[in-house]
Amino acid sequence: MSAAKNAAGVFESGDMGAVGAVFRGAEITQISPGPCTVTRRFVSMNGILCFRSHFSQRLLFDAQTSDDYYMFLVPTALSSEIEYFGQRLGRSRIGYSAPGTAVDGLTPLDSNHLTLFVPKTALDMPGATPLHDRVSEDHVFECDTAVVQRFVDHAYSLVERCIDDPSMVEDSAGRRVLESRLMGGLLTCADRASEHDRARSSRSRRAALGRALHAAERAEWKIGTAQLAAAAGVSQRTLQLAFLDRFGVSPTSFLRVRRLNGARRDLLGATPDETTVQAIATEWGFTELGRFAGVYRGFFGELPSKTLRDGAPHPVPGVLALA
Repeated sequence: MSAAKNAAGVFESGDMGAVGAVFRGAEITQISPGPCTVTRRFVSMNGILCFRSHFSQRLLFDAQTSDDYYMFLVPTALSSEIEYFGQRLGRSRIGYSAPGTAVDGLTPLDSNHLTLFVPKTALDMPGATPLHDRVSEDHVFECDTAVVQRFVDHAYSLVERCIDDPSMVEDSAGRRVLESRLMGGLLTCADRASEHDRARSSRSRRAALGRALHAAERAEWKIGTAQLAAAAGVSQRTLQLAFLDRFGVSPTSFLRVRRLNGARRDLLGATPDETTVQAIATEWGFTELGRFAGVYRGFFGELPSKTLRDGAPHPVPGVLALA
């Protein structure tokens, strides 16, 4: 796709070849029977193409974006749920394809939607994170319906105003203002999507953490991180993030701390006549006594042999222990 001239107008056709001209190597297949009409009300400015589209029939898109352009697709009616790479778009979900990547969509009957083609240079600023790395889900990002609706309303208004008064896109200063407002709305959606994804990821990690802690407790904290991740139903990377979010340490460190505390409780509750440091250390999964003693001292400030020898501190006379 090449940048079109600055213009605004209405395009209507039943020629699928003409409809797909904005894509590279587009193949558009009509799925439902009957005459097909595609109507696009559009504005083109500074290389940005904004379409307000209506497709009368079900159409299957198989295409690829230009190496220099992002594509965005937003359904604009509740009845116009579009499938994009097998995922349902809605009025809170925006489909997108990064530059030089595939476009795979299926539109329903009487589909109404907003389509934008935006140059990389308008979105990916030098030194900034590329847009497709700022939203987590492949080909779809989601944010509040109200935010998306405000963006769509603004884009529709812009298209209609430019069609009514084409001089708006003929003036370079006017184009810059229109472009700034349009890109501002799109980036707001993307930023809100990033917040939405982070919140959803946080909730997912909290749930995974709960499953992991339950499994670890059942195993008396003597479980490896691979088994723990499997029990939680997540990857080891997700498990790592969950523990760092909640406790500030890795799963391995957290499990070791829990076992150290378990060993300390047993040492405090025993006497040298009943058991040994080695027996308690082995019970809690520490097989190297010298290493256990060093880690224990580093954490609790005394050797495990001293803990066993001294036992639990005696209560202060006259002070009641509250249960």
